[in-house]
Amino acid sequence: MHEGRVPDPDVTVAGVPHWRRLTIRSWDANRPGERAGGGRPKGVKETKPRTPNASKAARRARLQELAPEGDLPAADLAKFAEAEGISERTAYRLLQTIRDANA
Repeated sequence: MHEGRVPDPDVTVAGVPHWRRLTIRSWDANRPGERAGGGRPKGVKETKPRTPNASKAARRARLQELAPEGDLPAADLAKFAEAEGISERTAYRLLQTIRDANA
């Protein structure tokens, strides 16, 4: 339950772990500091953020070919989402943008 997040308990009473204040304070003082363990690995060349918007526009165009007026049965929308590798909710949002543009 607490493994890896806090030190081992000093004592366990009736199945409930307990720690001395000194144990917690010394454990907290020796934890890795800022910039330890997170983020991109050293040496990664990719420095610019990815731009998924280009693929979003292409997906919207493909969806608009299937449903020019923004009307598409749920089963077909699910198939489209699966084929595009996106969630059904994302596909529904794309369909909603087509409906809003036609309104």
